[in-house]
Amino acid sequence: MTDAPGGAVRVPFPYVITGTGSRLPVRELSNDAVAAHFGRPGAWIEERTGVRSRRVAADGESVVELAAGASLDALADARIASERLALVVAASSTPGRFVPGIACGVQRLLGARTATALDVNAACAGFCFAVHTALGLLAGGLAEGPVLVVGAERFSPHLDYTDRGTAALFGDGAGAVVIEAADAPYGFLHTGIGSAGDKEQYVRIVPGEGRSRDAYTLFMDGRATRAFIEERLPAMLSEALAAGGLRPSDLDLVVPHQANPRLLHTVLEGAGLEPEQIFMTGQRYGNTGAASVPVTLDAARRAGRLHDGALVALAALGAGMTWGTQVLRWRRPDAQPVPGPSVSPRVRLEPVRSEPQ
Repeated sequence: MTDAPGGAVRVPFPYVITGTGSRLPVRELSNDAVAAHFGRPGAWIEERTGVRSRRVAADGESVVELAAGASLDALADARIASERLALVVAASSTPGRFVPGIACGVQRLLGARTATALDVNAACAGFCFAVHTALGLLAGGLAEGPVLVVGAERFSPHLDYTDRGTAALFGDGAGAVVIEAADAPYGFLHTGIGSAGDKEQYVRIVPGEGRSRDAYTLFMDGRATRAFIEERLPAMLSEALAAGGLRPSDLDLVVPHQANPRLLHTVLEGAGLEPEQIFMTGQRYGNTGAASVPVTLDAARRAGRLHDGALVALAALGAGMTWGTQVLRWRRPDAQPVPGPSVSPRVRLEPVRSEPQ
């Protein structure tokens, strides 16, 4: 692993993550409870996926509320007031409403009155797409000041619990980061996104699937999605490293989207990474979609895995099919692990009654 280099270093995107936060619902749903719906023991899920449990939002607990809670945690970690935010970018594939976007709801709950709010939907790759968008706006001079990026999902209303291919994997939650300007050698060495629309049928939430003709239920072609991950994840990671002149061994930590912990470990180790380089939370929370990368990044920070100067890669794949990667050199004003649990209890910021799930 490498330390932060000295001297003149070119950083294409001289911005760093200065704060992280996460909100996971209090209610935990065990493998036994899920597997009972399709006549299997709970151990069947863990053996095939590595997932042991997941979190499920309470009735009336909206995606906006989860996102705002994670955002408050990230702002507190970054030690900045919401009034200073220039931009709020929110990613979700399960917003719970068609319009308005959830970013405006987050802006309202945070009191970030001067921030521009916009939404991104690239499914499980949404957070990486949102970071890519934020960096582009910052680098282009179209945004100036701290930026908040949040990913949030509430998959539970869209799951058919008799479908073992989806019910076993997905959970609810939210994660957020604050991005601010920095000096070299810190910052993002690479950001990239991509899409393969010819494979959009692999994962979808559309009416007419699953429980009833009117329900919006998550459908996933498991075999096709697995094959796509096995092919695309090593390639996108290789492309990201090559852009920064790096090798897999140079990375201190890889934070992937938590699609399937067992599958991801197999694929990433096959791409030249050691197990200790890969940080996962999917075993505890399942696949939280656009929230999974920031939730896992927050957990890694709290566990003391992100030292000053660490080289970190973020990688996610989502419906569409979509993918996104970032490589950054981490900067922290203090090198100490941040105390406190990565799972935040539900905190209702104010009643949110107009967002049916």
